[in-house]
Amino acid sequence: KKNKLREQAKVVEDWLDTIKDDKVRVIIRNHFMLGRSWRQTSKIVYGYATPEASKMVFRRFMQEN
Repeated sequence: KKNKLREQAKVVEDWLDTIKDDKVRVIIRNHFMLGRSWRQTSKIVYGYATPEASKMVFRRFMQEN
């Protein structure tokens, strides 16, 4: 199971490397891969804990892709 999880994490990391926007990569990694809340993710990315900022950037990215 551990090997399978490592392989899946590698696939996700490889995909993240294709994303040009640094903020989007950090948002995805922190919120989805590391399990942080939107509030915690926004604090890391923007320096303030307003979850709407990270959510909005992520939603725009998903709509465009």
